[in-house]
Amino acid sequence: MKLQHPSEELIQQYALGENLEDKIAADHVAACEQCSIAAANYRLLFAAVKQEPEPAFDFNVTELVLHKLPLPAANIAKNKAPGNMMMLIAVFFVIVPLYFFRKFFINVAGGVSSASLLIISVAAIMIVVYRSIDMYKKYQKQLDKLNFH
Repeated sequence: MKLQHPSEELIQQYALGENLEDKIAADHVAACEQCSIAAANYRLLFAAVKQEPEPAFDFNVTELVLHKLPLPAANIAKNKAPGNMMMLIAVFFVIVPLYFFRKFFINVAGGVSSASLLIISVAAIMIVVYRSIDMYKKYQKQLDKLNFH
């Protein structure tokens, strides 16, 4: 027998007649006096709740509550300046060194064909641009979440 009593949720499921996946808990509730009493109390409670009449209002709840709810926030224009500034800085830190050190990069890559360098460069630039745009979109979503809470 289990030394620890099952949770209230499991006892409620047992009282409702639901199949408990935990066979040990079901056996415990059936054998333990304290848990059996709790299950019987829940059965009485559930039966009493079922006998209660459905609540009916003699007024329109929607009219009373709707005007008290806050209005949805106006569509806030997204500030694109930080994203544009980040892109300019990224381009500056990539393009400017490439321009000033172009002879060095050409000498380093002297043994590699121009087509290979072009393909690698274009792929790298596309990856950087894609990741930057993706990061900016995630940043905007986070800001949007903050603006509506």
